[in-house]
Amino acid sequence: MGSLLLSSCATIFNSKTQKVNFYGLDEDSKMILNDSIYNLPTRVEVKRSKEPLKIQYITDKTSSHDIHRYFSFAYVPGNIFLNYASGIGFLVDIKTPKKYAYKNNIVLAHDLPTNKSEQAAFIGDKLKNIEKVKMFAHEKEEKLYNKHFNIQSGDFFHTIQLPSLTFFNFDNQNLDSNVYGGLFSVGYGFEKFYTNKKFWGVYATLRTNRFDLIISELAETYDDIYEVSLALTNNHVISPRWSVGYGIRGNYNMNHYEEYYFTYTVDDIILRQNVDKVKNYYLTLGAEANIQFKLNKGFYLGYTHGQQFYKFSTNENTSYFGFSTGIDFKYKF
Repeated sequence: MGSLLLSSCATIFNSKTQKVNFYGLDEDSKMILNDSIYNLPTRVEVKRSKEPLKIQYITDKTSSHDIHRYFSFAYVPGNIFLNYASGIGFLVDIKTPKKYAYKNNIVLAHDLPTNKSEQAAFIGDKLKNIEKVKMFAHEKEEKLYNKHFNIQSGDFFHTIQLPSLTFFNFDNQNLDSNVYGGLFSVGYGFEKFYTNKKFWGVYATLRTNRFDLIISELAETYDDIYEVSLALTNNHVISPRWSVGYGIRGNYNMNHYEEYYFTYTVDDIILRQNVDKVKNYYLTLGAEANIQFKLNKGFYLGYTHGQQFYKFSTNENTSYFGFSTGIDFKYKF
């Protein structure tokens, strides 16, 4: 059952409802949807369904309109391109209304075409000339928006790093391959805005090569990689959705692997093989840089690069230029 759920994009990523903006071409226009009257423009949370939205558009006269649905990205392209088991995904999603979606912006007029393609072209053309205003379907949506887009000095955020992709590179010229990867990097942190556009960030993160990718399977030297890091960064908001940051980072590295020693004859026939199980623990100090993009509902997508410069170990303290880099998927609240 777990594998089936993970294989269905619409079921996982879409909710049962969708928020839609409605605009009227006429001044002082209204609409009726599901027995409720709305002044236009407005934003309404509607249920996903295979049925069209039935709307009455009201000015000094009334006209009826059907707003047709379509298949959402999560259902068709998502199941094909983002899903390793697209056939299972289609089967799981086939009966759910979550696979349907309506246009995010709908223009209402008395002469709205009934044909689907003509209606879409009409709406797209009229939207170009309509002044967009930020609207909210309910108070909870407005509060969430203000929390993440109307930030003030003194605002504080907790950050949870959800399982994310990380690549590791080790400064070791004796290895056949220095690059490893994993899909299980998690962490917690907090952010404090000291101006409206700048904030400090403190992040504790565990990065591993668990659920590793094909690139890791090609390199068999390291069986287990664990990197626990603590980073302090200074971050700058460069647009409503984008921010960049830089700072210092310390790592505690735990690498478990096997080393093989062979004794050969003249004809390269192996006579003996010795295996040593090695546990290599060491500290490193370096720098971190990141870039973050705001999605919606408190979710952020980003990229982080941690460059190591100096290594502290029981054997020796020395310069060291390994690094870890990857994609971050975070939730902030």
